[in-house]
Amino acid sequence: MLVIDNFIKDIKALNIDFTSIFEDTYNYGGDTIEDEISTVNSWDWVTKPKNKQEELIKFLINNLDLDVDIKTVEYWTHIHTQGTDLEWHTNKDEVVRHTSGEFKHPLFSIVYYPIKEYVEGGFLEISGVKEKDIYNNGSFLKFEREYERIKPKCNRVVVFDPSYLHRVTNIKKGIRYSIAI
Repeated sequence: MLVIDNFIKDIKALNIDFTSIFEDTYNYGGDTIEDEISTVNSWDWVTKPKNKQEELIKFLINNLDLDVDIKTVEYWTHIHTQGTDLEWHTNKDEVVRHTSGEFKHPLFSIVYYPIKEYVEGGFLEISGVKEKDIYNNGSFLKFEREYERIKPKCNRVVVFDPSYLHRVTNIKKGIRYSIAI
């Protein structure tokens, strides 16, 4: 895992209105695989960014120097308000998981906090257990006791292995803005 504070040194140079990247932000997830898939934004990485989210993503990934061959980028924008959270999950190809049972994870996941806003709670918690291990060796209870906790903070970027279970804790006060890549 990698956590970098004050990641964007000259935010004005990006010329992005960060509040605009949260327009048309949806409620995450759903009851069916179709609901889950419908919330995914996808970009082929080769074509020019078509919106402010993709401009920000391009900047973040290019400046992280991850040394990977990117084919496609999936992303979500999240606004978590008081009383909301996001349960334990991994980032994976949901269609493959539901059709074949295979866990196909992206190379990495990134969470970026672009807006300065007071928030109490809303921690990103990343466990030490991979989702597939819960099913393969019965370590289900272990992951809720062993995790790293990262506070949401403006201009903080977090890069981690998406095959590990992670969640967002309950928002007690304020609003938590993030873009997940």
